[in-house]
Amino acid sequence: MDFFAIWMTKIYNVLVLIPKWLMFLLSGGVASLVLSLMHRPSKKTAVPKGVAKPALKSATTTPTSSNPTAIKNGKKAASGSQITPANTDSEQEILASPAKRTSARQRKIKK
Repeated sequence: MDFFAIWMTKIYNVLVLIPKWLMFLLSGGVASLVLSLMHRPSKKTAVPKGVAKPALKSATTTPTSSNPTAIKNGKKAASGSQITPANTDSEQEILASPAKRTSARQRKIKK
């Protein structure tokens, strides 16, 4: 216990001589170093540099509808048209105009 107290007193006497702003910078630098060492990716899960990631396939199909301008405008096509594989729900949501956003207060008032 005496050994610990003596060394802590010596460390305190040295640290008191260093200005606070410099201690802040030094402690921040040490903390940044420790965090970067603790959060670096492990060697097992790291991807080797020589291995390339596979490219995504691009969609080259076009919608086959009787009224292609209606699809571009986000409107429903003529009543006789069908949904084709190229015209999925996600494409209809993208092509449709964005919904009007309302605040929580406006939604609360409507109730």
